[in-house]
Amino acid sequence: MKTKRNFVCCVAALLAAAIEPAESSTIKSVLSDPSSVNVIFEGPANGGTTLRLASATGNAPVTEYSVEAGSTACNIPADNLPSGVYQVTMVENGVVVGTKKFTK
Repeated sequence: MKTKRNFVCCVAALLAAAIEPAESSTIKSVLSDPSSVNVIFEGPANGGTTLRLASATGNAPVTEYSVEAGSTACNIPADNLPSGVYQVTMVENGVVVGTKKFTK
């Protein structure tokens, strides 16, 4: 009987862990150079995470980049970006979890 009770407790703990949502990551920092923008995350990205890059003034269209689950950074090509102020927004399953501005 003791083994059965331990099994039930283990299954309940596993189910609770599976149901509990993963903690969201956010943007820790953004490093820019002439050819790329490196976005560093506070923790590993969850599945369904994207980065949106846009001009801070709203003049440039939004470009979206998919982030691989488990990644702690994302390198965005910036060769074609003119000098200016931009913002990068981290979106996880449709919810904004962080935004940072940077200058190129």
